[in-house]
Amino acid sequence: MWAGQLTQTIKELVRSRRESGWIEYKVNVLDPDKTGEYISALANSAAIDGVEHGYVVWGIADGDRAVVGTSADPWTDKIGNEDLIPWLRRLITPATADFEFHEIEIEGKRIVVLVIEPAASSPVQFRGNEFVRDGSYVKDLRRHPAKAKRLWASFDRTAFEDRACGDPVRSDDVFRLLNV
Repeated sequence: MWAGQLTQTIKELVRSRRESGWIEYKVNVLDPDKTGEYISALANSAAIDGVEHGYVVWGIADGDRAVVGTSADPWTDKIGNEDLIPWLRRLITPATADFEFHEIEIEGKRIVVLVIEPAASSPVQFRGNEFVRDGSYVKDLRRHPAKAKRLWASFDRTAFEDRACGDPVRSDDVFRLLNV
């Protein structure tokens, strides 16, 4: 998603939507564990709701959705000696789960947006746990069997040809796996 399109999407969301199953607003706090849980919860909830992406937006006040800007910086944050983004990628499964951080400007203020792809073929997990949104709250998916059922049913809505066939494979293994 290019910056102009993302900026327009976020402006529209801020104008029209409170936090939901697939949108979370933050100001400055970028907690690594919470961010991992958000990736799982918003990916799974986006799949349930049939939307294109989930979003965590830093720089927007939660209550009135005022554009306040942010100092959150996922590109320089570290957990121990490990950069935040590779740390998150290591702890998010399946490996096909995808997310990306972007920096945009709205009303002259710096905004950081985490764009999260919906779960595609199995629930997205963080540290081996599956999460989902219940309103604006992150909850353990195991405690919400109706949502789990809807999530699994959402995978059937995706055409077979559009699904990931497995974890990333090295190019030299493709023919071996195809039994050619």
